Amino acid sequence: MDKSVAGPAALSGATSRGSILLLRKRDGIRFAMPAPSLGKPALSSDHRRALGLLASLIDGYWEALFLAHGVTAALIEALVAAGHVTVDAPKMHANGRVVVVRRLRITEAGRQVL
Repeated sequence: MDKSVAGPAALSGATSRGSILLLRKRDGIRFAMPAPSLGKPALSSDHRRALGLLASLIDGYWEALFLAHGVTAALIEALVAAGHVTVDAPKMHANGRVVVVRRLRITEAGRQVL
C-alpha cells in the first residue's frame, strides 16, 4: 500500500485539535486533515417554528403576538442569546400614554440556520 494514501482501516487512532483532526497510522506516519463539519446546528422543532414565524414577516413580530402563538419567553431569550433574533423596543403612544413594546426580528444568522 502506498504510504501517502491510507484508508480509515489503517488508522490506529485519531485526536482532534480545534478544527484539525490528527490521524496516526500504526507504522508512525502522521498526517492531518480538516475535522468533519457538523453542518447546520440542530434546532428543536420549537426553535425552528419560532424562526419560521419571524422569517415570514419583514417587519418582525410584536412580542405579545409572538407569545400568543405559543412561543415561550424562555424560547425568545434562547433565540436572542444565540444571535438568531434581535429585539428593539420603540416607544409608542396610546391614549395619551407612552407604551414600550418589544418587536422581534430574525437576523441573517437566524435565516442561515433555517
